Formats: sequence, C-alpha cells, structure tokens
Amino acid sequence: MSERLKGMAAVVSGGCGGAGSEICKLFTAEGASVVIADMNEARGRELEHECGTQSVFVKTDVTSEASVSSCVEECCRRYGKVDILVNIACIMGVDTGFLEDVTEEMFDRDININLKGTFFFAKYALKQMLKQGKGTIVSFSSIGASRGTIGHAVYGAAKAGVESLTRSIVAQYGKSGIRANCIRPGIMMNPVTLQNQGAREYADWLLSHTPESAIGMGSDAAPLALFLASDESRYVNGQVITMDGGLTCHEPQWKEDLALGKDTVR
Repeated sequence: MSERLKGMAAVVSGGCGGAGSEICKLFTAEGASVVIADMNEARGRELEHECGTQSVFVKTDVTSEASVSSCVEECCRRYGKVDILVNIACIMGVDTGFLEDVTEEMFDRDININLKGTFFFAKYALKQMLKQGKGTIVSFSSIGASRGTIGHAVYGAAKAGVESLTRSIVAQYGKSGIRANCIRPGIMMNPVTLQNQGAREYADWLLSHTPESAIGMGSDAAPLALFLASDESRYVNGQVITMDGGLTCHEPQWKEDLALGKDTVR
C-alpha cells in the first residue's frame, strides 16, 4: 500500500456493513486510524481485529445525537483529531410498497437512519474539522436520489437529502478547508446477500441491464472512498459521483415477476 492516509484519523459510520467493512480495512491499510461506528458489536469486534491496532470499534446509534457526539469525541480522545468522516450507515427496504401504505413509523425510521444520522455525524465532525482548519466528508447516496423509485420513495427522498446536505456543507464551509463529496452507488451486493434466491434472481436481472455486466460489491466502493478522502482529490468538492456500472445509462422497465416490493407495477 502507498499509505495515502498516513497519520490521518477517520470515522466510518456503518463501518460493519459490506462496503463499510471494506472501507475500514482499506483505510487502515493506507495508514489511517479508524473509528468503526456501528450497532453490530459482534461484527465490530471482528473487524477491529481484522483492521489491527489502528482501529477501534465504537457502538453507535446513528439516530441518537448523543451517541453520535460521543463517537466523534472518542475519535478525538484517541487520535486527537478527525480528518475524515465517511457516512455510509443506511437502511433500505423499510418503506417497501406504495406510498399510500407507508406508515409514519416506516417514514421516520428511513429518514432517521438515512438522513438524520448523516446530519448528526456531519454536525459533530464539522465542529472538530473547523478547529483543525481542514477535513473531508464522504457520504453515500443512492441512484434512487436522482430518479423516481418503485417501493422505496422515502429511501430515495432521504438519499436526495444527503446529496443536498453535501452541497450545503461545501457552500457554508468550503472556504474553511472543508471538502464534502457524495458517492451515488447503484445496487450493491455482498456474498451473504447473494446466497438468497430472490437476491440472486434480482442480481441476474440487473446484470442483463448493466453495461458493466457485473454486480457492484462493497470492495468496489472502497477505492473511490479512498480517493475522495485523500489529498489526491484536493480539487474535488461538492460533487456527486455515480458508481453503478452504467446501470442508469440504460433505464430498464421493472418486471412484476421480480417481486420488488409488493405489486411492483400497477
């Protein structure tokens, strides 16, 4: 490795997920000290071991402002700073179905995890970054933020909010040494997900509509996050970068037989 993040301290929210885990491992390999923020304590301890002494797991509820504040404080206590924040914690599928069937509870859970959590982490990381005079935020959006979605309307709205928040951070704090960019992935799978028959069928269908002819994996997201977190992207600010294998270059027609939510097409 080239140690592109040598001496830097990073917080990765949702660090135990497929892409989150890959980012934590790559960042530590590139020299960063990493706080793995997640609710999955068992996986967090495993990942802490995989990443080595440059990492620490901090159990964090992204929907709790106090929990997020405590996580960022722990990074400062251990490493003296916060150079990088990666916002990847999210949940999809809560609002599966049509909009008239989405309950307030479903709506709140989607917004709280996908948007409010990103806001909380940005808020507290920014407080420290402004003291330092520099810092980089990389947040994860979704292709659902840029187009209408069937069965995931609230998820798409939350991710659109993440993109807007990213641009606002740059508008307000860009001259204070802060960079913020957004990765907009398409459908990301992992080996565990693909063991499910329904997910496998969905993946096969996606493959038939993706020019890349490959399913996106968590390991595909990590190098892009590394680039945006490192000084190599010093002149990239306020951007939303789509990473979907070319899926959105060809707009497919959703098929009922894939059972994407309930009654996918009316």
